[in-house]
Amino acid sequence: MLTPLNRRELTTLRSLDDSERIRQALDAQGIEYQVKAKSRTSIGALNMGSRELLGAGSLLNQGSTWYEIYVKKEDWEAACHVTGLGSPR
Repeated sequence: MLTPLNRRELTTLRSLDDSERIRQALDAQGIEYQVKAKSRTSIGALNMGSRELLGAGSLLNQGSTWYEIYVKKEDWEAACHVTGLGSPR
């Protein structure tokens, strides 16, 4: 089970297709993962959103959702290898 204490961010993506490719690679190897989707248009205490600043029309041409993919810390190197995200630091 992934928790904030035992996970590490693998990548952040703006494309749902790229996110799906990464998820399929992790599934194929049996690597547990967690995806968090964050909307750039949501209003929060610290984020006033970009819709109010840029207008809704400007958001149609760009990804307004970011996908953060997390894996267990001990699986991070293997996840980097199977997803092609480069060698771990």
